[in-house]
Amino acid sequence: MSLWSGFAFLVIALILSFVGRPNRAGEHP
Repeated sequence: MSLWSGFAFLVIALILSFVGRPNRAGEHP
């Protein structure tokens, strides 16, 4: 596993969470 893989996955997950649920404000680690 590469550092970029984890970084890219984190960014994608963050974007999906932000765009997918704009109405629900919640902090997820």
